[in-house]
Amino acid sequence: MASRGQASTEYLIILAVVIVVALVVVGILGWFPGLGGGIRESASRAYWKAAQPFGIAEYKITTNGNVTLALQNNGEVRANVTKIYMGARMINVGETFEGGETKTITGTLGGPCGSTGDTFSYDVKLMYDTAYITDNQQLGDKPLIGKCI
Repeated sequence: MASRGQASTEYLIILAVVIVVALVVVGILGWFPGLGGGIRESASRAYWKAAQPFGIAEYKITTNGNVTLALQNNGEVRANVTKIYMGARMINVGETFEGGETKTITGTLGGPCGSTGDTFSYDVKLMYDTAYITDNQQLGDKPLIGKCI
């Protein structure tokens, strides 16, 4: 037969385990930016790599606001990307992409990204023309998330 002290100790240990599991779940869901940030960035990178018609295969933003994007035409139709909006900032592009082609696009946000290691998050909109339709828009369902380097 267990003593009262042993039962109380077992109850406290079980309660502590439940609290730790709850904190891990909350962190994974992104409710605490420090715990779930890496998962949010991984989800953003996966989304943008497979986005249609244009994906962003790789990207980086430096602390002074310089942007480098590996932009890929994930479709089959030849298209001319004219502009990329990242938040309120615009990058003029003017590059034609064949189906499946990837090109490196560079630009500037016109301001700093933050300090090294700070997290950035930008809503992205691409403007492009095809042979038959001009001023097409691709709006991202997820923001572009990463860390300033």
